[in-house]
Amino acid sequence: MWDPLAFALDNRVALIAVCLTLMVVGERMAPGLEWRGGLSRVLRNFGLWALNFALVFGLILPLTVWASESALGWRPAWLEGAAGFAIDILLLDLLWYWWHRAHHAVPLLWRFHEVHHLDEFIDTSTAYRTHTVEMLLSIAVRVAVVLALDISFVSLMAFELAGTIICGLQHCNARLAPSRVGRALSLVFVTPSVHWVHHFSAREYMNCNYGLIFSFWDRVFGSFRRKHRSPDTEIGVEGKPDTSLATLLADPFRTGRTERAA
Repeated sequence: MWDPLAFALDNRVALIAVCLTLMVVGERMAPGLEWRGGLSRVLRNFGLWALNFALVFGLILPLTVWASESALGWRPAWLEGAAGFAIDILLLDLLWYWWHRAHHAVPLLWRFHEVHHLDEFIDTSTAYRTHTVEMLLSIAVRVAVVLALDISFVSLMAFELAGTIICGLQHCNARLAPSRVGRALSLVFVTPSVHWVHHFSAREYMNCNYGLIFSFWDRVFGSFRRKHRSPDTEIGVEGKPDTSLATLLADPFRTGRTERAA
């Protein structure tokens, strides 16, 4: 019998490539808002993505395999089936919520996460605009979680596949669904209208809507905000303009910068 999960995981690179291509084409053919920033902004974002791409195959996947094979081994038999898979996904998403929230609360983490927020327009390329050090720190946290909680390799790969595609959708500048559909989905999932608020430059909005897949974590922990995105809404970080790729990579290491989280 055909197993859709196994098929998706076996072909995850192709699946991600197809989904991202559809998003990029869709936002160009039917943009949600008028484009700003020009080609240089997109090239800057994908430049950061290209720098991190080697990490995925050269470090993240090998370490993930090693961690799943070296876990503490306390996992009971009942966590091996569908129930265990669902619990793993919920747990991983909850941990991602708190890891993301920590990036806005801890000045050292914010130094690197700010690179993602400095983008002054939101589209698919924004989703993968991440400082390399943030990627490395995330790898370390991922390994620790897998080792301690005995997360299965299948659960972790499924979460990463879903998270990668959903992250692109959350930033996509396309008219994805009627507003009433989006509102209904946002009761459970982090839709673009939910995540866009997180990129508003005003600090009161930036410090909200941290979730990746499920929106109810923000509701449970009091960080959910809803606000309509309009063409004149300022995106980015208050008082700080976007800059060149070289500066984005170097600025977090600069001595003397203000140590203040988001």
